[in-house]
Amino acid sequence: MLAVIEIARRQQQEGVADVQAGEIARCLKLPAAYAAKVLTQLARANILHSDRGPRGGFRLTRAPDSIALLDIVEAIDGSIDAGSDSLGSERGEDFVLKSVDRVFADLAGQVREYLKDRTIADLASADQATPREMLTS
Repeated sequence: MLAVIEIARRQQQEGVADVQAGEIARCLKLPAAYAAKVLTQLARANILHSDRGPRGGFRLTRAPDSIALLDIVEAIDGSIDAGSDSLGSERGEDFVLKSVDRVFADLAGQVREYLKDRTIADLASADQATPREMLTS
């Protein structure tokens, strides 16, 4: 999420076209290989566009206000499943386990809705903080 926010911030405030993976890694204090892997996953999910070469890098595929935080989370971690019945189905008909499973399914649904309603634009413009500053505050 922080990488996408940083790319959005640089595009909006600095007019940068593409941001290189190494720049993101340095800014967020991440290993370069990890940053490149995450950015590639986001490009595969059509959140970022990737240009190869020495002047290449990553840029948003659409406006920051149309990229939901849910899009990013699911691109990296997979679907937030609000309808799972993992505990109840593994343990048979145990009422307590099924009750706990319903609580977590409800929570997953709430998290999903919350992330669906928040966009990169919401975070990129929040007090104009850089992602690095967000990490330390």
